[in-house]
Amino acid sequence: MSRIQIVVEIWSSNIRMMTALEEVKFRADSCSTMANILPAEHRPASKKAFGYRICGGYSYGAYIFNTALGLNENAKTHLLNRLKLDSLAMDVYEQDMFPSLENIYQTKTLLLEDVTEVSEKIISVAKTNTSESVSHLCTILSCLRLDEDHRPYMEWFRKWEAKKYTLVLPGSSEAIAHLVNRDEDNLVLTLDTMLLAHHKEAGNRHSNIYNSHAAFLSLAPYLMLELAEHLGMELRSRITQNKQTLKLGLSSPADFPEIAKNHKMPI
Repeated sequence: MSRIQIVVEIWSSNIRMMTALEEVKFRADSCSTMANILPAEHRPASKKAFGYRICGGYSYGAYIFNTALGLNENAKTHLLNRLKLDSLAMDVYEQDMFPSLENIYQTKTLLLEDVTEVSEKIISVAKTNTSESVSHLCTILSCLRLDEDHRPYMEWFRKWEAKKYTLVLPGSSEAIAHLVNRDEDNLVLTLDTMLLAHHKEAGNRHSNIYNSHAAFLSLAPYLMLELAEHLGMELRSRITQNKQTLKLGLSSPADFPEIAKNHKMPI
């Protein structure tokens, strides 16, 4: 199981209102339900693959929320389900397998499983991939893991880094350079900077991760940290252990009409 630790703290109030713990439980149950609504068999292959990835996204959300609740075995079950769903997506529609390969790389990393095989596939497919929806984060990490040339993908990677609210956080290309140079001191500083950038985005209501499961885990720094350790660097104890507060809103106000829509729950 992965080494992620997410702690939910209940902030007390004299007035009975929904707590962060109750909201996270609600989200965990909702994601678990949605992950099981699979695409219909009669759908075209491309749409069926997309449907499997959507369900996989809900499984990932269920993993995040169950981890936050300390239910690690449940969390692992949902990660394994995501792995299965992305594999199904590739089976039914090989022409657009890159998104599923990226998901599988991320999922196997979180499960602390070997990613050599999926890294090889990512590198192979990336050579002919022209999709603008690909950030190439997993491509570059795969190249560094297998000692392949990552430089052809850096220009596109930097374009993603320049955009707001993407998986490629500010400082990502700098972190890649420190990985290449095995520069532990500067990599630690850069990962801390990326984590702070993630927290800023998580609190910005205009960002894609605001009030979502993606706000709970800064995935890019985590993937980089795991790769650094694979390459022999000792970083984990040096990453700043500062706590940051998120303010959750209701994920489904319609289910709780008795609670103000603008109610915030610090975690």
